[in-house]
Amino acid sequence: MDSRTRRSRGGLAVAPVIVLLLPMIYVLSIGPAVCLREATGRNRRLEEAAGAFYSPVIFLHQTTPLREPIEAYVEFREERL
Repeated sequence: MDSRTRRSRGGLAVAPVIVLLLPMIYVLSIGPAVCLREATGRNRRLEEAAGAFYSPVIFLHQTTPLREPIEAYVEFREERL
């Protein structure tokens, strides 16, 4: 097995990890984003951009049983800062 084959197999092993981690990081990033908004004050353009970026998380919050866990996480993040 040459080094090129080893690298391609290593890349294939990393792909599932990335596919699983990126959505988790995205969802968890809403906590710091809310804290940042609270710390810097309200900016209409920034809120519109954040609302568009986080619209899938907002949808999950509004329409699924994830409402309470998302709220608890955001409140926990706010308390930590």
